[in-house]
Amino acid sequence: MNTNTREPIRLIQTALDQLGHSPGAIDGLWGLRTARGIKALLAANGRAASVAPPGPLQWITEANPAQDTHSRVDVTLM
Repeated sequence: MNTNTREPIRLIQTALDQLGHSPGAIDGLWGLRTARGIKALLAANGRAASVAPPGPLQWITEANPAQDTHSRVDVTLM
Protein backbone atom coordinates (compact mmCIF):
# COMPACT_ATOMS: atom_id res chain seq x y z
CA MET A 1 0.00 0.00 0.00
CA ASN A 2 1.54 3.34 -1.00
CA THR A 3 1.02 6.61 0.89
CA ASN A 4 -1.74 7.73 -1.51
CA THR A 5 -3.89 4.72 -0.67
CA ARG A 6 -3.08 4.98 3.03
CA GLU A 7 -4.15 8.62 3.39
CA PRO A 8 -7.96 8.06 3.49
CA ILE A 9 -7.55 5.41 6.20
CA ARG A 10 -5.11 7.66 8.08
CA LEU A 11 -7.77 10.42 8.04
CA ILE A 12 -10.35 7.99 9.43
CA GLN A 13 -7.93 6.86 12.12
CA THR A 14 -7.17 10.47 13.08
CA ALA A 15 -10.87 11.30 13.33
CA LEU A 16 -11.55 8.18 15.42
CA ASP A 17 -8.73 9.12 17.77
CA GLN A 18 -9.99 12.71 18.12
CA LEU A 19 -13.48 11.42 18.86
CA GLY A 20 -12.19 9.12 21.61
CA HIS A 21 -12.44 5.81 19.73
CA SER A 22 -8.84 4.65 19.52
CA PRO A 23 -7.87 3.05 16.21
CA GLY A 24 -4.47 1.99 17.52
CA ALA A 25 -1.52 3.31 15.55
CA ILE A 26 -2.39 6.03 13.04
CA ASP A 27 -0.53 4.38 10.20
CA GLY A 28 -2.99 4.32 7.30
CA LEU A 29 -3.34 0.55 7.50
CA TRP A 30 -6.71 -1.11 8.00
CA GLY A 31 -6.57 -3.48 10.94
CA LEU A 32 -8.51 -4.93 13.84
CA ARG A 33 -8.06 -1.84 16.05
CA THR A 34 -9.32 0.48 13.31
CA ALA A 35 -12.36 -1.76 12.83
CA ARG A 36 -12.98 -1.75 16.59
CA GLY A 37 -12.76 2.05 16.63
CA ILE A 38 -15.36 2.25 13.86
CA LYS A 39 -17.63 -0.18 15.74
CA ALA A 40 -17.26 1.94 18.89
CA LEU A 41 -18.11 5.12 16.96
CA LEU A 42 -21.22 3.51 15.49
CA ALA A 43 -22.31 2.11 18.86
CA ALA A 44 -21.82 5.51 20.53
CA ASN A 45 -24.21 6.96 17.96
CA GLY A 46 -26.87 4.27 18.37
CA ARG A 47 -26.06 2.40 15.18
CA ALA A 48 -25.43 -1.31 14.97
CA ALA A 49 -22.20 -2.25 13.24
CA SER A 50 -22.08 -5.03 10.67
CA VAL A 51 -20.02 -8.13 11.11
CA ALA A 52 -16.44 -7.12 10.38
CA PRO A 53 -15.84 -7.06 6.62
CA PRO A 54 -12.45 -7.97 5.15
CA GLY A 55 -11.63 -4.32 4.39
CA PRO A 56 -12.58 -0.73 5.16
CA LEU A 57 -15.12 0.17 2.44
CA GLN A 58 -18.28 -1.04 4.17
CA TRP A 59 -17.15 0.43 7.49
CA ILE A 60 -16.47 3.80 5.89
CA THR A 61 -19.95 3.82 4.35
CA GLU A 62 -21.56 3.00 7.70
CA ALA A 63 -19.41 5.35 9.76
CA ASN A 64 -19.69 8.48 7.62
CA PRO A 65 -23.13 9.56 8.94
CA ALA A 66 -22.02 9.08 12.56
CA GLN A 67 -18.69 10.79 12.02
CA ASP A 68 -20.21 13.74 10.17
CA THR A 69 -22.32 14.62 13.20
CA HIS A 70 -19.32 14.72 15.55
CA SER A 71 -16.23 15.35 13.46
CA ARG A 72 -14.15 18.48 13.34
CA VAL A 73 -11.63 17.13 10.83
CA ASP A 74 -11.56 17.42 7.06
CA VAL A 75 -13.06 14.20 5.71
CA THR A 76 -13.24 15.23 2.05
CA LEU A 77 -11.22 12.19 0.98
CA MET A 78 -13.70 9.71 2.47
